[in-house]
Amino acid sequence: MSAQSTLIEAHIQLLLQEDLPVLSVSESIQPLLGYDQQQILSGRPRLQDRIHPDDRDIAEILFAPVREKSAGAINMRVRHADGRIRCIRGEYSKQPAEAGDAVLLDLRLQDAKSLARTLSDVMASPNLRAMMKNTDDYIYFKDRNHVFTGASQTLVSLCSPAESWTDLLGQTDYDLFPEEFADIYYRLEKQVYAGSPVAQAIQETLTKDGRRGWVDNRKYPIHDEAGEIIGLYGIARDITELKQAEMHLFESEERLRLALGAAHQGWFDLDVRTGAVTLAPEYPRLLGYDAGEFDSNLQNWVDNLHPDDRSAVLASYQTMLTSDQTTNLVYRRRHRNGDWVWIESVGKIIERDPGGAALRAIGIHMDITERKKAEDELRKMATTDFLTGLASRRSFISRLDDELARLHRAIDSPVSVLMIDVDKFKQINDRYGHSIGDAVLRHFAELVSENLRQTDMAGRLGGEEFGIVLPGADVDSAMHYAERLRQRVANLPLVKGDTCIAFTVSIGVTQLVASDANPDAALARVDIALYRAKEFGRNRVEVVLAEPNTA
Repeated sequence: MSAQSTLIEAHIQLLLQEDLPVLSVSESIQPLLGYDQQQILSGRPRLQDRIHPDDRDIAEILFAPVREKSAGAINMRVRHADGRIRCIRGEYSKQPAEAGDAVLLDLRLQDAKSLARTLSDVMASPNLRAMMKNTDDYIYFKDRNHVFTGASQTLVSLCSPAESWTDLLGQTDYDLFPEEFADIYYRLEKQVYAGSPVAQAIQETLTKDGRRGWVDNRKYPIHDEAGEIIGLYGIARDITELKQAEMHLFESEERLRLALGAAHQGWFDLDVRTGAVTLAPEYPRLLGYDAGEFDSNLQNWVDNLHPDDRSAVLASYQTMLTSDQTTNLVYRRRHRNGDWVWIESVGKIIERDPGGAALRAIGIHMDITERKKAEDELRKMATTDFLTGLASRRSFISRLDDELARLHRAIDSPVSVLMIDVDKFKQINDRYGHSIGDAVLRHFAELVSENLRQTDMAGRLGGEEFGIVLPGADVDSAMHYAERLRQRVANLPLVKGDTCIAFTVSIGVTQLVASDANPDAALARVDIALYRAKEFGRNRVEVVLAEPNTA
């Protein structure tokens, strides 16, 4: 990634009354918007006229003359003097003017590309980096200010100028796409940052050599440990051939078949009464068969569904038989080599008998295995600590929430919580280097994982601090477990080449109780217990329990 650019920001003060006169503006407005102080002060151009038309909702917030003091942060687009759109982050405050009924608006505007990223370098993971270089899908990450922090190599075919995915980092859509397309892509991001768990749309694309196409574009929020949105990731699948086929669907069923065949999508034609299926040759091939050796009937399809998917898929199939709507099925089907292939099938009943019973259905099959792998990798990143493979802090807290909910339902089963700290970890890092420090954390995580029951959970809470949830374990069992773990760590140093690093851990123990309002109460107790273990000499186990409820 290229070096972070110098922060570009400007301050403006306006009077919220008719014509919105500008009272003051900093000289740095020139590099931000391309206009000098005198132009902005004279009202030529007016700031409100440079805001993107799709950001009128933001303009209404900024320029509403509300006399109560208020403040906030916004993201908006502003047209630069060179005609191009800039993504801007703004902070504003409003207060009544000293005289009259007017309101003062103080604005600090910052160029999004010059800000520190709210989302770290997602391409640091070797596995994700390899996937992003080789996937056929358009995958990307952006920070909270709409700036790219990661992208698949395929996205380069749509971006100009760009030769490598690294050329996209630190840029916005308005640097890489024609404005009409950047506007389309930005609209979905506004939905994500407004709180939507997923924003999805079929959108147009334009390649660098001028070919237009379509993608199924889906964007998802990324949250920090506090639950705040710090960025998003998106997966866009090229559906150009399928879209072209849909555009011709109304002309004839035969044209649909021809178009899907040309698009390398597997169409099917099902006789509901007999279960006989006519298939495009692409479908057997994606399962490892030649068309002539593939048993194309409904029962073969059912028999080769993944056991975990069969019940839901068959229920949806029965719904399709009684509905006039298009039905979408996502499932795994066995490949000839024994692997499971993810398939998305879209079908519809097109013929019924006089009594309404389904006679015939047509539709398409699509191999979505690579998309599923990408989604699973991204989901794993959100729930798993990359260094140790243990649960992330967010997943760990979520598990505590679940266990506390069980206690609130009066389920009589104890739950113990451990917090563990690697003793003198900073000294290990300082003496041996961070790579050895990371190896120590991984070694400890392996020792923990070897002694977990299926119902237990271990997570990395941050730095050298770890946590363990032990459902069904009372405090005596938890203390016994903690002591065994402490001794195991002390007796099994990390051996790496010619280097042997012995280390110890301090452990705090507590129990969740039904009177805990939230997991923070238990975490506070176990943190006190851990502090005592370290205060009393480290390499020991201490327990702190909740005060008895005398209410």
